[in-house]
Amino acid sequence: MFLAQFPDWRHIGWHIGKKLKDIIGPQDPGPSKEERLAQRLQDALKGLLYFDDFEQVEEWQSHDVIHYQRANTPLLRRSEPGHTNSKTPQTSKLVLCHDYKGGYHDYEGVRPLPVTSAVYSCDYLQFVDTFIYFSHKLACIPPSTWTNTLHRNGVKVLGTFILEPQTIDANHFLSKSDGKYHIAEQLAAMALYYGFDGWLLNVEKEFSTNVTTEILSFVTELKEALGTGYQVIWYDALTVENELKYQNGLTSKNLKFARAANSILTNYKWTESSLHVSKDVALQSGVDPTHIFFGIDTWAQNTNMPGSRRVTFPSEGGGGTNTGLAASVLSQHGLSAAIFAPAWPYEHFPTVMSRPTEPTIAKAVDRSMWEGVILPEELGCDCRKGRPHHTRFYRSNPIIEQFNELPAGSIQYFETHFNREIKDISTSRDEA
Repeated sequence: MFLAQFPDWRHIGWHIGKKLKDIIGPQDPGPSKEERLAQRLQDALKGLLYFDDFEQVEEWQSHDVIHYQRANTPLLRRSEPGHTNSKTPQTSKLVLCHDYKGGYHDYEGVRPLPVTSAVYSCDYLQFVDTFIYFSHKLACIPPSTWTNTLHRNGVKVLGTFILEPQTIDANHFLSKSDGKYHIAEQLAAMALYYGFDGWLLNVEKEFSTNVTTEILSFVTELKEALGTGYQVIWYDALTVENELKYQNGLTSKNLKFARAANSILTNYKWTESSLHVSKDVALQSGVDPTHIFFGIDTWAQNTNMPGSRRVTFPSEGGGGTNTGLAASVLSQHGLSAAIFAPAWPYEHFPTVMSRPTEPTIAKAVDRSMWEGVILPEELGCDCRKGRPHHTRFYRSNPIIEQFNELPAGSIQYFETHFNREIKDISTSRDEA
């Protein structure tokens, strides 16, 4: 009786929402299907290949591949650590999860255009175990330029298969043909043919019914189709209870997925207590603790991000220049790290060279993260609150001190110090 005296708030809310849409105007629907197809064909000619939908994945055949889309460099077998920056050799491994400005840039193609500013290339591959090429496409094939470079330095490279809340007909990836998961077979065939080393499986979507059993079978079939020496990493999002609920560690709700894949990349909001729990679960269930890659979100340190504040370890000031601090805690526990968006310095800070002989601010920040060198006083970023990147921890916890340095050369390959050559191409021919 009391409630009957009040208006239908859902009805009022609908009118408010409609009015706001009228005020704001129609949202940009993004490129049409035809425009996406045209862009995909254009990118493919540059050696950049990805799949936007299940139909494209299912229709893929190796005889349609352009030869330069395939990597031609085998994975260099690394020797035992030749040098370690820490006091004791580390068991922790380091994964880098790419996600640089959406991915698939011209400079990553087989015929790159000249670059007029600094771009991300990763100068510290001797500390990296696995590199994940990440983009928000359904299936992301690492560019052959990346795979060749990474393999020459002994780094495994994975593609990404991602299902997001907006993915249409997501259940289709569990469809079978002749008793096999056709998408799993196609993903395995792509890795083998293009020459990369496996997949990150990122399922960030709930299903109309619980399909945990089917997903586990899918993962198992993918691993079997890939064969020995290939890698599959499960991302901590969907639980065995069919909930999109990040665990930020290894728990009973994602353990089955981690065991099926033999490794897991956790979400970024972990704490030291969740590390203890995760390690206990791993040891009790036969999971190698170094196969638990705890996510570190580099963007969490920014104070200019829209929406709710991003959080990673430590909860105050984590990520960014403090990425090494999180890595140091993980290495102390014998657990591994996955740095999300390691190209953060090249997105958040100026990349234009002030002088040809001086490094960009982006490069300087990158060195601070990895090597602990002093940051420039002025960083030129748009973080509004204080100086969030000039922390008291970054110099004492550089990333390179948390992981073994693995020899990048052999008698078959040149050894490199990873410094890159960049010159100012804006000067005239006479001045060059």
